[in-house]
Amino acid sequence: MRDTMRAAAALDNGADIVTIGRGALANPDLLRGLSEPLVLRAFDPTILGSIANIKEAELAM
Repeated sequence: MRDTMRAAAALDNGADIVTIGRGALANPDLLRGLSEPLVLRAFDPTILGSIANIKEAELAM
């Protein structure tokens, strides 16, 4: 959850917990952003893509 108002409303309405998974991935400084005015970035699913660059010589080992 990236929206503090929605998180607060969910907790006020009885939620035991709110998650910040994608919000934290998109905004490594999320906790600071929740306590200070900060424009939060939208989650970009491409950040979950593979970043490995394996060379043919490394595969031969």
